[in-house]
Amino acid sequence: MATIVESGARRGRSADRAGLLDMLGRALGYCRRNPSLVVGLVMFMLLLLSSTIGSRFVNLLDARPISVKPLQPPSWTLPFGSDKQGRDLLAVMVAGTPLTLRIGLIAGFIGVIFGSFIAFVSAYYGGWLDALLRGVVDVGLTIPGLMVLIVIAMMVPSGLSVEQMALVVASLAWLYPARTIRAQVLTLRERSYIQVSRLSGMPGRMIILREILPNLLPYLAASLVGSISAAVLASIGLEVLGLGPMDAPTIGMTLFWINYNAAVINGWWWWWLPPIVVIGLLFISLFQISVGLDEIANPRLRKSVAAGKLAQVTRKQGGGHVNPKASTSDVLRLENLTVYYDTPRGPVHAVEEITFSLRAQERFGLVGESGSGKSSMALTIMRLIKAPARIVAGDIWLENVNLLDLPEAKMKELRLAQIALVAQGSMNSLNPVMRIRDQIAVGLADHGMKLTPNELEERVTSLLAKVGLAPQVANMFPHELSGGMKQRVVIAIAISLSPKVIIADEPTSALDVVVQRQIMETFKNVQTEIGASVILVGHDMGLMAQFAQRLGVMYAGRLMEVAPVRELFRQPRHPYTQLLISSLPSVETKGQFTGIPGLPPSLLDVPTGCVFHPRCPLAADRCRTEVPKLRELQPDLVVACHFAT
Repeated sequence: MATIVESGARRGRSADRAGLLDMLGRALGYCRRNPSLVVGLVMFMLLLLSSTIGSRFVNLLDARPISVKPLQPPSWTLPFGSDKQGRDLLAVMVAGTPLTLRIGLIAGFIGVIFGSFIAFVSAYYGGWLDALLRGVVDVGLTIPGLMVLIVIAMMVPSGLSVEQMALVVASLAWLYPARTIRAQVLTLRERSYIQVSRLSGMPGRMIILREILPNLLPYLAASLVGSISAAVLASIGLEVLGLGPMDAPTIGMTLFWINYNAAVINGWWWWWLPPIVVIGLLFISLFQISVGLDEIANPRLRKSVAAGKLAQVTRKQGGGHVNPKASTSDVLRLENLTVYYDTPRGPVHAVEEITFSLRAQERFGLVGESGSGKSSMALTIMRLIKAPARIVAGDIWLENVNLLDLPEAKMKELRLAQIALVAQGSMNSLNPVMRIRDQIAVGLADHGMKLTPNELEERVTSLLAKVGLAPQVANMFPHELSGGMKQRVVIAIAISLSPKVIIADEPTSALDVVVQRQIMETFKNVQTEIGASVILVGHDMGLMAQFAQRLGVMYAGRLMEVAPVRELFRQPRHPYTQLLISSLPSVETKGQFTGIPGLPPSLLDVPTGCVFHPRCPLAADRCRTEVPKLRELQPDLVVACHFAT
């Protein structure tokens, strides 16, 4: 029994150590993900500790007399020197920093709490109350704040204490948080889950406390840091004018005495330099904290240096400039293309060793469940995929040109002229403040086409006619067009320079069935007319069956099967393709729907062996350990399955 107890105790201690190490690992990982917050907090805590603990340290040193000879430069006994009053400037900085921070903290907290209350009430309830409160805030923000604070401070006859200074600054510190937080509440108020809570009968105060407030906590924290910074700056401004606590050695009052005694002009640098350094460190720390909290409130701000930049190509460049496996009929070929997204939890395997070719004037379909990597692959082909994506391996051959070896300037020349993209979501692809004519003209001008107004009009009219639109559409803005018309405009832009390859990423999403058919018919006619090859990305198997000539099936970033459309629907070889087709509704199985069991795997933790084996009804031990390679079963038909025949 004792042995069992000891063994259990050892396991418990091991588990505790493992848990502690896991927590430490998570903490270190978080520090790497949010260095701004960590740096800011460390700097702020060092200032706070040096000012609180340092006061005792200074008083205990025999070499720090309370009164010394005035205007002594720095020395071993006086590291910061002394001022004109004979005060040790190190002691002044140690004593003044917490007083200045106290003013900022009191004013900042009061400003954010009161401003948040005004913002929540104004934005959520609206009506005349919102108009009244918004008017008060707008008027308050238009008046010069420092002038108002000067008037308020001068009304105190006996001078201000540190706490009174904080209250004076707080009298205006709530205005800016009230405006910015109100804007955030207005956006949250219209969210679907808020509407559901309102329809369920939840009182307004409970909706604010339980639904809206938790979603705004990171933003409120960032607003608090900003308010503290503004309060410190305002208090220093008042103190420099001589309106601060005369008997307290705050940073602002130190600057007042520096200015009063003309320390800068007299060259007493040891007097004016320390408070400026302290102020600089304080504002840098608060700024870093604010940036870190903003990243928590809006994760899109992380890695801001990489935001908007194209994905890094980390693969080794090919040694030659000729595609060794090119066929005379291939216009585009992908060889082992691999793309990862770098995340704090590890790389996301978005595209894994994709290989297929696109023939001249062919319509190739690419299907798969959401998150299978179809759109990532399409953007990678265009070299438009952005960081934190990373092209790890592979080649993309446009005839005999490897697109991954081209500099960005050369790739810009090829886009639209040789390879074009019809992006998902036509409304997001069109500039809402530009007429359709101008949006078509931009692409032509960027590729060196210098057209007279009449030539441009003829070109635009011709392109619109090819996609079934009237000439007057050229004078319209995107919001004046229906969804189908906007999609036709996007197609017209894509074919404006008669590219060899067009990649269409779900071009009929959010359109009704009738319009989908019309768009695809238009797309097919245009493709035939200009002789382009098309890669159609989507998940509508019925649409693919009507449009595509060959079909590729993707799952969890990998290509499972490629076959002619008729052959694939007649006899699917991969178990995933079989389940995908069997899940489609049919006349024979009216009222019965059979979905694919299970869920797609997380691309952060891809299963070993075949990625489909956790959901596959035919999975064997080999499937769990060995990754199946694409192999050709017969001409024009390849499958990545150990047992496909």
